[in-house]
Amino acid sequence: MSPDEIVALYDEHSPRLYALALRILGDEQAAAEVLEEVFVTRPLPTELGSLIHLTRDLALARPIQSGGRSVDRVGGVPAPRLLVEEAFYRGRSVSDLARAFSIDEETVRSMLREGMAALREQVAAREK
Repeated sequence: MSPDEIVALYDEHSPRLYALALRILGDEQAAAEVLEEVFVTRPLPTELGSLIHLTRDLALARPIQSGGRSVDRVGGVPAPRLLVEEAFYRGRSVSDLARAFSIDEETVRSMLREGMAALREQVAAREK
């Protein structure tokens, strides 16, 4: 890949990738370091999906710097969106989520399916 192609890829996708790393890490410097690492990785992925996965993996491999997250709960149970965010942004498994929120694993799976369905609907609505 030529330097011009790398610059074009960076210009197009770096804001989204930086936001993802920042969301996972909660630290601007660490997010910038992850973004730098993404773009010096060889071979550099050229598809957005691959770039997102690489960014997520690199960010999850670092220690999380910030602490408290507000827990969005409905009737004492975490909202499906929170579970999807925890699974994707924090790399938490179904069993981790079940223990963390004191709910059974089948409920976690069901809520993850519900949250992903809602996310798909939101994406489809934006594309119209």
